[in-house]
Amino acid sequence: MSINKKGQLGETITWVVATIIIIFVLITSIYASSLVAKSKKVLSYDSYEREADGIMTKMILSYFLTNGNGQADILFKLQNDVFYGNAFAELNKIRNNLK
Repeated sequence: MSINKKGQLGETITWVVATIIIIFVLITSIYASSLVAKSKKVLSYDSYEREADGIMTKMILSYFLTNGNGQADILFKLQNDVFYGNAFAELNKIRNNLK
């Protein structure tokens, strides 16, 4: 019986060490993913600014493609929406290039 106990003890120690290694790998991966998530927040903020400016550009181009009341509606929307770029500066720059 004493011979079997040594085998059981060795196998138990192997499983305990393997479990500790798995827990260490899990904790490390959770920590690494939290660091990546923090850095992605900054990137998503930049992409949000670019997306808002892209919407502004599309609205300005729609302004030039429409006539009459459509232009007035788009101009009203440009005045009331918040953009990171200056919508009227872009609008005037395109107007000057078209002349």
